[in-house]
Amino acid sequence: MRTVVDDVAELGQARNYAPMNQSGTEGESWMLTDFFDVVVHVFNQESRMFYDLDGLWGDAKKVEWADGAEAATSARAV
Repeated sequence: MRTVVDDVAELGQARNYAPMNQSGTEGESWMLTDFFDVVVHVFNQESRMFYDLDGLWGDAKKVEWADGAEAATSARAV
């Protein structure tokens, strides 16, 4: 899990979004990276089922994700 959290932080930094804070990186069940506008949660399977954030936020508006390069290509194609 730590590798995923580190990769997410590097991905953000490469796009000029440095993590403001990270939490839980010393543990093995739930790690969090806060980019201010976006918060990334990384869970092990047991913690994901216990906290059920998908169920908690299940009625939230879904937002389609597109990488910046993909979004620019899609916008030109329209």
